[in-house]
Amino acid sequence: MAAGRIPRGLSASLSWFPGHMAKAQQSIAEQLPKCDAVLEICDARLPLTSRNSALDALIGNRPRLVVLNKADLAPKKAVGRWLDHISETSSAAVAVCARQQDSLAQLRDALLTFTHSRFRVAGSIVAVVGIPNVGKSSVINGLRRLSEGVESSDDKSAEKANASANPWVIPAGPRGGRRSPAGAVVGARPGVTRHLRSIRMSRDPAVFLLDTPGVLQPRIDGMGAALALTATGCIKDSDALLPLSNLAEYALASLATAMPPGRAAEALASMGVDLSRPEVLPLLEPDEAAWGHLQAETALAEAANVALLDIAARLGTRGKGGGHDLRGAAQRVVQSLRSGKLGRIALDGPRPGVETSWRA
Repeated sequence: MAAGRIPRGLSASLSWFPGHMAKAQQSIAEQLPKCDAVLEICDARLPLTSRNSALDALIGNRPRLVVLNKADLAPKKAVGRWLDHISETSSAAVAVCARQQDSLAQLRDALLTFTHSRFRVAGSIVAVVGIPNVGKSSVINGLRRLSEGVESSDDKSAEKANASANPWVIPAGPRGGRRSPAGAVVGARPGVTRHLRSIRMSRDPAVFLLDTPGVLQPRIDGMGAALALTATGCIKDSDALLPLSNLAEYALASLATAMPPGRAAEALASMGVDLSRPEVLPLLEPDEAAWGHLQAETALAEAANVALLDIAARLGTRGKGGGHDLRGAAQRVVQSLRSGKLGRIALDGPRPGVETSWRA
């Protein structure tokens, strides 16, 4: 599950299951029997937490290719370990960045090989599933552009900037619609896609991708998972669900465990945090074994508050009453974490005893 320190005072679970998700889950259940295979999109920063395990029952024994999208935002070693972990549980796995043309080309080749080896018929339909905002529509649109031979200027610049970031493709271990000329709808907010639609990815062999809305589980057990999903944009921003101050506190307190050694200090300094102040030391070397103890919790909360004050001072904006704009600072922390501006992060990590199933 998601790592990281949970701010005190939050409930043990969170529920964000709008009406359109319930309808979407029913539609997916009705359409999956017509599909030949499944492309499951996850967020490479939290591959386990960004899965909806409830989809397993709907997918059943259909061939599944797991895609860790946004691999450019996660540490390469962590992504590699996750691919090994997933492949050992019987599903083929690929890590990609939907903004990179060469990355999508390798995904396309892997998917065509994956489907052609199983379905030697006139065409196959592949359902693309996942929770909100993991990049399903971006992946679909990228694959569609490849099939049409269209490359946008943004893709070209992204490819040049990230030419060395190639995805890994690991095969599974021994264990085991109608076409649409339009692309899939994309957006930075979770829950943009609300209807199922089929999009042609390839003419020869004929492969159609069924774009499905992002669906979360009705209730997310564990506030750590809820915080990680919201911090990465998979759950909508809402103070009614998770106060922004708590989200920023979680982000700041998680940097030292989510980033490679030494990178947390660089990230904090880049936002204007004065690392010479002893009050912020708990953010650099948090004692995970002490989380849950009042003294350690208080030290982390105070460290996060001091850091936010420094960040607000760097921004130079004022909040209500003329003081530092702490809400603006909190928004800067969360957006910087989300976008990758602070560096690569890993909010999940394969560990002994973790039970997960990517069934082939």
